[in-house]
Amino acid sequence: MSQLAQVFYHAVKAESKCLICGTSHDLNMHHVKPADKVSELRRIAINGDLKATIEELNKVVPLCQTHHLAVHKGIIGGWLDGKYESGSKAQAYKAKEFMPYLGYLAKIKPHLFTNFYSQYIDPCMAELVTYDRRKPVPSPSQWTIPLNFNENVITLKPNR
Repeated sequence: MSQLAQVFYHAVKAESKCLICGTSHDLNMHHVKPADKVSELRRIAINGDLKATIEELNKVVPLCQTHHLAVHKGIIGGWLDGKYESGSKAQAYKAKEFMPYLGYLAKIKPHLFTNFYSQYIDPCMAELVTYDRRKPVPSPSQWTIPLNFNENVITLKPNR
């Protein structure tokens, strides 16, 4: 199992803030459309599946615990696609402005991706291919990450 998934998840969470109030304390990664939720994001990352972690991160937005609960109770609208706890229909018109989340985050905090690439990905790739370090670090749309150092490759592409 790769620890890259956990490192990436924690890096994303550390750079995130509640999209309602701006706090970085007690953050929850809120699944905008609970029906599309595969599993708890933290569990996916712990299992070491980087591709699944990336896919799941694009289904969430960060909300502090207080606002996360208020969204599910229907006190705050616009952040849930599905139904509130009461059973009434919810629409995620506010959350969709920030979706997919990694694409949004790449625009406002590109250093998160370039730092992750240079610290964790580039050293792995150096063992596999010759990389010209005189060139600038590739943008996130150009990343390829070897999984378990074999032929399985995924591409980190922020959706636009």
